Amino acid sequence: RAHAMQHAPDLLSIQTSRLTFSTSHASLGSMNSQFATSPIMDADNDHHRRHGRADSQETVLLFHGMMLRHHLVKLLKDRLFVDEDDEQSGDIRLSVLEYEHLLEDYPRFPDIHDVNIAESDMNKIVDVTPYMNPSPYTVSTLSPVPYVFNLFRTMGLRHLPVLDSMGQLVGIITRHNLTHSFLERVLQRHGLAH
Repeated sequence: RAHAMQHAPDLLSIQTSRLTFSTSHASLGSMNSQFATSPIMDADNDHHRRHGRADSQETVLLFHGMMLRHHLVKLLKDRLFVDEDDEQSGDIRLSVLEYEHLLEDYPRFPDIHDVNIAESDMNKIVDVTPYMNPSPYTVSTLSPVPYVFNLFRTMGLRHLPVLDSMGQLVGIITRHNLTHSFLERVLQRHGLAH
């Protein structure tokens, strides 16, 4: 494992780049039921103006934090979502669950596939902002793989967002990305295996 970790080309070669993410105010129909821990991202409408590119039409997504699957399941089970019209007008204010309530099913959290959401609820909005971790551990694309491995081991991480120099989310490192077999395959792809 040490050889594979010391010689892995860089984080960009081992991270998961096909990202599934949610916005802080997402419709139930837009959420991917397959996600585990999900990055929360929203459009930054002022990004191009701040960086001198006001004519750009490109959408820039800002990384806001991470949302745990079992927290989302609890929000869905407790039906903490509203109609899009009510959410936009601010007419309805949902109560925020206490942290202890989010964990009441521990250690046997329900599976996200066990939550029944009616077709008529698919356009409803859930606000995950009060429940997400707004400051999870993150690493730069330039972080050495051994450093990332040590961070996983010492902090007990399962997912680690990878940010570029502009703070944009470019990938996620999972435990799987740090397994010996995965790192060996990466080395073989780059012609560095021995």
